[in-house]
Amino acid sequence: MTDDATPETPAVAPTAALHFDPVPAVARMLGLPAGAVGAVVALLDEGNTVPFIARYRKELTGALDDTQLRTLEERLTYLRELEARRTAILDSIREQGKLDAALEARIMAADSKGRLEDIYLPFKPKRRTKAEIAKEAGLEPLADMLLADAKSDPAAVAARFVDAKKNVADANAALEGARAILVERFAEDADLIGSLREEVWSAGRLTAKVREDKKEAGAKFADYFDFSEDLSKAPSHRILALFRAQKEEVIDIAIESENKTTASPNICLLERMCVSREPTPQASLLVAKFIPGFSAVATAMAGLIGTRWRVFTLFDSLGALLWAGAAVALGAIFSDAVRDILDVLETLGKAGLLVIAGGFATAILLKLRQRRRFYRQLRMDRITVDELRTLLDEGRAPSVLDVRAISSQQRDGRIPGATAVDSRNLHQAILAIEPAGEVVVYCACPNEASAALIAKQLIQLGFSRVRPLQGGIDAWIAAGYVVDH
Repeated sequence: MTDDATPETPAVAPTAALHFDPVPAVARMLGLPAGAVGAVVALLDEGNTVPFIARYRKELTGALDDTQLRTLEERLTYLRELEARRTAILDSIREQGKLDAALEARIMAADSKGRLEDIYLPFKPKRRTKAEIAKEAGLEPLADMLLADAKSDPAAVAARFVDAKKNVADANAALEGARAILVERFAEDADLIGSLREEVWSAGRLTAKVREDKKEAGAKFADYFDFSEDLSKAPSHRILALFRAQKEEVIDIAIESENKTTASPNICLLERMCVSREPTPQASLLVAKFIPGFSAVATAMAGLIGTRWRVFTLFDSLGALLWAGAAVALGAIFSDAVRDILDVLETLGKAGLLVIAGGFATAILLKLRQRRRFYRQLRMDRITVDELRTLLDEGRAPSVLDVRAISSQQRDGRIPGATAVDSRNLHQAILAIEPAGEVVVYCACPNEASAALIAKQLIQLGFSRVRPLQGGIDAWIAAGYVVDH
């Protein structure tokens, strides 16, 4: 580029669906004036590069800098590719004769490429699979029976489906076919894939271990011989280095799940506990007293899933004994240190007691200040479930966002018309929402904590009419209003 203000021409011009106008969506996502975004889009489509626009077209763009223009270009490219892929998927499913109104609505509501591909997966042309062969052999009812009743004897149930004419020689062959059907069914469940992806990204750890006899040959990768880091925090250059070490057969890489616990005063611990098909609170009762605030939640969970009172009494008592025993053991181990501290306090007299009291008072004040600051962040107008129901009945439905975990949405259902969203895909989920429109956000947390935090983010993005739903999904269900499953 020279200073004669001649625009450069990129190697590849952007393409997109003809009917799609990305300007409103990009302007809303980035919080920029639609006029400036439209001017930048037009300049990019004419073949101008970001450095040229930043330097010579400031009067058209409102003096957007290089960073803003780069971000705008990236979002523009992503949205156009998303729309082009959406059109191709709709055409493909329509040609198969499998496109109905509900499926088309799901595809149109997809807010990311990953979500779009998850929905398309069951309809993607593929070779004849083991699951299809098993279905042709009549094993799909077996798969449904095993999934519906986890306590049944698989071998006994499978024996009824043995049929040599259909190449099902014995019960093991029948179970293998049922397993293939279920694996394919789970792998093509868009909601399940999305929730698993969310769980792995938020709680996964990227780990690496050196292979046997490879320490000397792979000495340059010594930093990764015993490596572990949160997947969401691993920078790209480190991941590339790990892949290079694995390619050279120096290390083995794995992603391990690690459910995290936060000290937030409004944590939804129920989400962390409901991680299995049949919840078992016994282990929770044993350790509950060691975690501040967890004891009450573990007790509530035991009642929620119908734990028998004898089992509850036994494990709760064992937990209390474990707690008391740990305290006694620590006292015995550190008895000399405790005596030394008591001697010092006796020497100091009242001054020592004042120091200890001051320390405790300071800690309590800091906690109270932290809690008060958190509650201040949540202060904003709420909308009641009755007010929301009235808006829906009168045809003035706001945009309703559900910020609960996918597992909770599948278990308890959603408010009719609600869209699933979390903090990571917030920008993509709000593409179809008008900034001047009314938005209602709900969750299942105490004090509507998650909903209020998302609402604050939306206000910062330029949405002026955002309110959390008072009482969340629990209040909606308690009022007797219907939910969509």
